[in-house]
Amino acid sequence: MRKITKYLCSVFIAGSVFLLSCANESGNMSNFDESEKPHLEVVANDSLLLSIEGMMCPSGCAKPIEEKLASCVGISNCTVDFENQTAFVSFDNSSITPELMIQVVGAVNDGAYTASVKEAL
Repeated sequence: MRKITKYLCSVFIAGSVFLLSCANESGNMSNFDESEKPHLEVVANDSLLLSIEGMMCPSGCAKPIEEKLASCVGISNCTVDFENQTAFVSFDNSSITPELMIQVVGAVNDGAYTASVKEAL
């Protein structure tokens, strides 16, 4: 009985650690404008594919990255693909740069993710 209790406690702790590692936390974004997008529609004149490292789950990792990028001024569309560890971003290159997008991704969840330009499209 004691062995079973230890086993169940171990499974519970391991599961808790996994779930907490993918918690939906926005992290410290003090360097970025937290205001919502202006009501003007962004006209995308550029797009790129970002490679993102550090994602462990689609809902707690990929979704917050997608939401944070999509909320940036100058981005018209953003889709994070957890399976391929990438983000496709359509944007206005006069409003936002790939370097700033990389910084935004890096600031999500206290720096748990790193991004780089995989392909300029």
